[in-house]
Amino acid sequence: MIVLRPHHLLCTFAYRGKGYSPAFVANFDHYLAQLHEPGAEITLQQTNDVFCQACPQQASATHCQTEQHIQTLDSAVLATFGLETGLVYRYQDVQDHLLATMTPEKFRHCCQTCSWYEFGICEPIWCSQSQQATPVKS
Repeated sequence: MIVLRPHHLLCTFAYRGKGYSPAFVANFDHYLAQLHEPGAEITLQQTNDVFCQACPQQASATHCQTEQHIQTLDSAVLATFGLETGLVYRYQDVQDHLLATMTPEKFRHCCQTCSWYEFGICEPIWCSQSQQATPVKS
């Protein structure tokens, strides 16, 4: 089981091998490969996760230097997509759900204050893919 911050669900889909440092990229690549294994399970938490381990913004084992801002990103993802902390999810099911329900408005609501947003990498990936997705049937 891999523990993720909620906003990192969006980062894992849009990630294209770039990051803060070679160590950060290597760590991200390592855990992303695990997430893509069939049946990979995750749980969401609003404290540092596996991707934070090699991030230069990490202030402690549980908090980011910009923790209040990161909490806002996490809360937006949870509320926008109806996810909860502490539950076990299949990573692929969550990604399918995000793709099926993503809109440009939802993306901007969740991500426009992210430091990576200004680079314009993520929105075209999320929004072009989500428009092609088939909604999940209940």
